[in-house]
Amino acid sequence: MKSQSEIKQIISAQGLKATLQRIAVYEALMNVPNHPTVEMLMEYIGEKYPSIATGTVYKTLENFAENNLVKKLRTENEAMRYDVFLEKHFHLIDSEKEKLIDYYDSELSNYLENYFKQKNIPNFSINDIKIQIIGKYLE
Repeated sequence: MKSQSEIKQIISAQGLKATLQRIAVYEALMNVPNHPTVEMLMEYIGEKYPSIATGTVYKTLENFAENNLVKKLRTENEAMRYDVFLEKHFHLIDSEKEKLIDYYDSELSNYLENYFKQKNIPNFSINDIKIQIIGKYLE
């Protein structure tokens, strides 16, 4: 868990002012598990910062996405989820439980990057490769 001072530094490093609202949203992103939705974030934020409105959270998340502080993920049921962990990784999605798990595989990441470099797609520059692997965890 990051301190508020560390969160302020992360936000400021992207050229944004570290307002109370931005700190609260980033803190929630770090503490709410399973790639939270806005509703999940609001539940966390509402306990600690009841005066922060849902609209503010939406605007802050958009601002974070534009400034590379968070990535947006859309699940099969079209729910928007947010990922604060920006290292290259993929997602395993348990379609029955709506659970998202980070899957790190540098070999697969390198393979995909090299594959698309070799393909040299005309007039297109790849910024990111997102893979969501849909399935179900067996217990």
